[in-house]
Amino acid sequence: MRFGTLGGGGLREAAGVLSRAMRDNPLHVAAFGDDPARRVASLEALFRGLLPQVQARPLAARRGGFTVAVLGLEPPGACEITPVHILRMAPRLLRLGPSAWGRLAEWQAAWAAHDPDTPHWHLGPFGVEPALQGMGVGSQVLERACALLDRERAGGYLETDREENVRLYERFGFAVTGEERVLGVRCWYMLRQPRG
Repeated sequence: MRFGTLGGGGLREAAGVLSRAMRDNPLHVAAFGDDPARRVASLEALFRGLLPQVQARPLAARRGGFTVAVLGLEPPGACEITPVHILRMAPRLLRLGPSAWGRLAEWQAAWAAHDPDTPHWHLGPFGVEPALQGMGVGSQVLERACALLDRERAGGYLETDREENVRLYERFGFAVTGEERVLGVRCWYMLRQPRG
């Protein structure tokens, strides 16, 4: 397994990995509906619009020449989605339809309201190819991300809508700072302080 950052053409592949990995996340079902194929297409459109807008390039794991895991990492002060980002993403997001767009806006506003005021790296989106989930690939990516946070002596922050992810992130030093229901789905907000 090789680890590094993605840019350029690798972002399209990353969008595919994330959309397949996160297809059945409860918030994605609530936002994009019951049809798995529609969710994958909607998520891929979302991530193809989002990933080129982020300041830092995502951390990725590659195996056999293919990207198998992706973790977005935004440095302090760069994680807020601005009106400029939304305008750049609009052509892709408008394809989702008005009802999905409204649910997506409600979800993002709820998550943004919990973003810490203190400087932090924002982790996410994060996904591992479904066939490789549970094999330690995600843990290896998180180890590298947390090593970066510790080198930078910076906090890390993330959101999740999956209870099993809460346990995973807790193993890496993240602690739950809040919970709420978004689109009827339970969400957790988690913060990690640097170690060392």
